[in-house]
Amino acid sequence: MNTKNLLVVLAVVVVVLAGGSYAMSGNAKSQEAAVAVVPPTTTIETTPTGTTVTPTATPSADKYKDGTYSASGGYRAPSGPESITVSLTIKDNMIVGSSVTSTATNPTTKQYQGKFISGYKAQVTGKNIGDVKLSNVSGSSLTGMGWNAAIETIKTQAKA
Repeated sequence: MNTKNLLVVLAVVVVVLAGGSYAMSGNAKSQEAAVAVVPPTTTIETTPTGTTVTPTATPSADKYKDGTYSASGGYRAPSGPESITVSLTIKDNMIVGSSVTSTATNPTTKQYQGKFISGYKAQVTGKNIGDVKLSNVSGSSLTGMGWNAAIETIKTQAKA
């Protein structure tokens, strides 16, 4: 390899390494993804005007008994094990009512559970219980794991 080619290769390596270190330092702008309750098979298209989610499969075929059910769902936070208590009212497989109770004692966890509680209802009310799975809600990314664990227990309780 001649000197000119070697210099070009070294320049590319320096640029790549510098870009990676800049991105890892937190100085690079990041895009936050919107959270959506999405059926298992979907088409997701990102356009300049936004993201379109189109279901391409039928909703969950599981049947659940109407009623009100409660369960706790645990997850692991940086402060240690945490949980929330979820209460759901189901009618015709749809979530028609819900509440979440924070059980956190750690101040940071209380804050994130509070954020979750203030924002989750819009993502679950009127949805088929078999299709609801949450992740990041109102900036709380771990509390959704507790929600999902509680919902799995509730689905078992309510199975027709």
